[in-house]
Amino acid sequence: MWVEVSFNILYLVVIWALVAAMFVRRNQVAPENQQVARLFRWAFFLLALGDTGHVGFRVIDYADGSLGGTMALFGRPVNMVGLGALATAITVTFFYVLVLMIWQAPITSHMAGSVPCSSRPRPYGCC
Repeated sequence: MWVEVSFNILYLVVIWALVAAMFVRRNQVAPENQQVARLFRWAFFLLALGDTGHVGFRVIDYADGSLGGTMALFGRPVNMVGLGALATAITVTFFYVLVLMIWQAPITSHMAGSVPCSSRPRPYGCC
């Protein structure tokens, strides 16, 4: 139990630190890459937000002694771990949509110039 709790807390600290670093350093991104950088920030923000619900509720439940903790939502008891899993399912869906948008965006390299989507290698021959 304590290994999972420790890992979960460390994971949340690291993922939120990445989000904060992306936000703080956003002005260091080349102007032509700002759109892709903004998509990355949103994607990781959604990942951190959803996992905070999922992982955070597990940590709270473990602190209470079990994974069966509930909270009131609209006047009805709701299992916290289930609510966290729902939160992560929703946010990770949008995370993957943003990753797909990033994958399709052209990226400008300081060495090679703009690399359009159609000329980048694709796994398994897709796109």
